[in-house]
Amino acid sequence: MTRPSDIDRRSNQLARMLIAYGVGPGVSVVLALGGRGESVLAHRAVAKLGGDVVHIDPLMPRDRILATIANARADLGITIAPYSAPLPSSVHWLELDNPDIERECDEQWPGPLTVRDRGGALWARSLAELRWSAPEQHGIIEGA
Repeated sequence: MTRPSDIDRRSNQLARMLIAYGVGPGVSVVLALGGRGESVLAHRAVAKLGGDVVHIDPLMPRDRILATIANARADLGITIAPYSAPLPSSVHWLELDNPDIERECDEQWPGPLTVRDRGGALWARSLAELRWSAPEQHGIIEGA
């Protein structure tokens, strides 16, 4: 998945799944994905919903992870199985490589999100975040 259209469709699916977990404007979501491509996908999905993205390096010391999550007041996080061991159980973690999560995401419609999907309009700050998360900003488009 390297084309912007593929990333956009998959981030729409993930965003629709995240709605069921309560993600929306002003809701903090922790991304513990390191520098992986999934990080851009998850960032884009959260931004499409107006959520606040909190990146953490899953390899940093546990006390820093705990402090960052506490400061963000996040109840939901996105990671992958290899990074999940040191992450605190105080956060509900969605592992993108978990077959059940993959299936749940696959079941979502990949078309563009609407105001109805989001439950309201996005804030100006959310639109800036969405632009920052564009695939071409990170060199992950075909031929880049």
